[in-house]
Amino acid sequence: MEHRYSVFGVSVTSDVPFEFRRDEQPRAGGAAVEFTCAEDGDLPSEETHASDWFTCDERPDGSVYLRWGRYFDFLVEGGGTRIKYRALEDGDTAVLQNFLFGQALSVALVQQGVEPLHAAVIEVDGRGIALLGDCGYGKSTLAAAFVQAGSRLVSDDVLVVYRERGRVMAAAGSGRVKLLPDSASAVLRAKSPGVPITARAEKRVFRLDESMLQRCDVPLDAVFVLPSPDVRDRTAEVAIAPIAPTRLFHELVKNTFVTPLAGASRLERNFDWNARLAADVRGFCVSYPSGIAKLPAVRDIILEHRRHRSTEDTQ
Repeated sequence: MEHRYSVFGVSVTSDVPFEFRRDEQPRAGGAAVEFTCAEDGDLPSEETHASDWFTCDERPDGSVYLRWGRYFDFLVEGGGTRIKYRALEDGDTAVLQNFLFGQALSVALVQQGVEPLHAAVIEVDGRGIALLGDCGYGKSTLAAAFVQAGSRLVSDDVLVVYRERGRVMAAAGSGRVKLLPDSASAVLRAKSPGVPITARAEKRVFRLDESMLQRCDVPLDAVFVLPSPDVRDRTAEVAIAPIAPTRLFHELVKNTFVTPLAGASRLERNFDWNARLAADVRGFCVSYPSGIAKLPAVRDIILEHRRHRSTEDTQ
């Protein structure tokens, strides 16, 4: 049976069902990926790379082999239009979703000429605000603080942008957010235990109610660059400062997905893609102290900042 979904602006056809939004009206010209179980001979022996946590091998035919420990491995075919998967000894469907709709799908997007970013996006007054930062920077937790106060989640972890009628658009994501259990309880007030990213991971994936989700793509209004944990530990106050397009470009490049794919043509495209985005979208640096209790204040200051700027823009 064929299942169709729309995730991160990508039309996904799958031979297994997932928890994501059905793809009723694919976006014209958007990326499309077929997801199917691998057959004998498609992938290396299960013992190959068995001792490695992560493997990313580019092959001469343009395909990319990916493997995460003993959970799953994938073959992203050249051109990025098909991903073949295989469950390893610790793999199950819940874990498959976590690896496919993020890392593996990002490889396919890069092969199709799209440059996904490591960011969470929330909707405020019909426009998207991106929270940009590396793993552990608190993107998802801060996004959850916005959702708890009535904003809607556009996308968690992966940001895919495209242009429509001269505007930069942020594509709607999977409808799920990755959080530590204490963050989900304290910030999102989640009642469910969530699904572990892997059997040994602390973080869990929480599926949000429809009322918390922005299901339509939104214009991207601004990018907020988050501070690293060590910078937060040295910070006492919440502050926002504009950054120049050159600084924003640097931050976008740092937070590009699929950095192992670094051929000359990909690097050139990534440079052009992020340079154009940095020129078209406003960038800001936000600083704030560590601690979940501080996040409502961070959220409120960002909201006040954006609404004040929106008022200025309309005058």
